[in-house]
Amino acid sequence: MSMDQFEDDADPTQVKWEIDPANLTEEFCRAPALLAYLNQQYADAVRERLLAEFALENVEAQLTVELRASDAKMTVHELKARMLTRESYITARKRLIHYEHETRVVRGKCEATEAKLRMLQMVGGKVRSELEREPAVRVPRRPGEDF
Repeated sequence: MSMDQFEDDADPTQVKWEIDPANLTEEFCRAPALLAYLNQQYADAVRERLLAEFALENVEAQLTVELRASDAKMTVHELKARMLTRESYITARKRLIHYEHETRVVRGKCEATEAKLRMLQMVGGKVRSELEREPAVRVPRRPGEDF
């Protein structure tokens, strides 16, 4: 399965989060590929968040230098207050908030997919156990075998 098939599934309303017990084979095949795709999205989101943190730190440093040059006797609280009102700081801060949100959303999707894989294993075990009890499916055993 290629990762391209999940491009449209990035929206949680498009991803099939529930398990179809009648089609476990497809579920088992699809879930690992989806998890790999979501992990790539998570890594991308983390990278963007880190870049946004770096950009915010850069803006803070530039504004500190700029504001200190205009008033060297400014207190730390005055400096921070003036910095918080600058458009460049506001933009950088909003960008960081956006990517922090994206990181958490994608991490949640990864955790949901991991939980789905665990549930698939449990459902598969249950189905296998039920099939072993069916007389038509049961493997014939030789007399004296206890397993």
